[in-house]
Amino acid sequence: MAAIRGLILGFTILLLVAGCNSSSQLKFADNASEALTVQNAAAFIRAECSSCHREGRAEGRFGSAGDLKRMINEGLIVPGKPDESRLFTVIQMGAMPPSNPFDEHTVLILREWIRDMDPYEGDSIYVYSAVRAQLFAPKCLACHGAGAKTDLSDYQSTMKYVVKRQPEYSLLYEALHEGADDHGVTREQRELIAEWIRRGARE
Repeated sequence: MAAIRGLILGFTILLLVAGCNSSSQLKFADNASEALTVQNAAAFIRAECSSCHREGRAEGRFGSAGDLKRMINEGLIVPGKPDESRLFTVIQMGAMPPSNPFDEHTVLILREWIRDMDPYEGDSIYVYSAVRAQLFAPKCLACHGAGAKTDLSDYQSTMKYVVKRQPEYSLLYEALHEGADDHGVTREQRELIAEWIRRGARE
């Protein structure tokens, strides 16, 4: 298995190096490595790589540098596991960018970015704004809006009734589950709220 992973990684590096023309790279900043932080790492990758690796120009069969969710779905980034992320390993080895590899500071920041990445990063379905639009707005906010005793109108207010990653201990889920039929809450909406809480109730 290790040998197979090595062959796949080697083939990935060859494809990326063969396809990348570093002279056309966009620059994140004049002093890119100094400007880079964990918070803006996704923007850094987009700026530094998408001139060669974007939709419509997928050199080396990598065309998702501007789309974090796609990079995760395609296995280029494995949240929490930089050493299993193909994007990071080719950068760490100095294979990308081919003629001007990133410095040690940049590599360390990118490692930290992937290491601390939420496993559900890039998944916009299970965030508060989506839950609010799909469930709270049509079913709840008429009675539980701003100023109500049970206020679900914003993230901070809603979190008073949520235990992250534990829907079974969350008053919000319990109330929706028990009163679902009375309020017209569908099974899909109950599953949405449960999964949102289970995944950490992200804002």
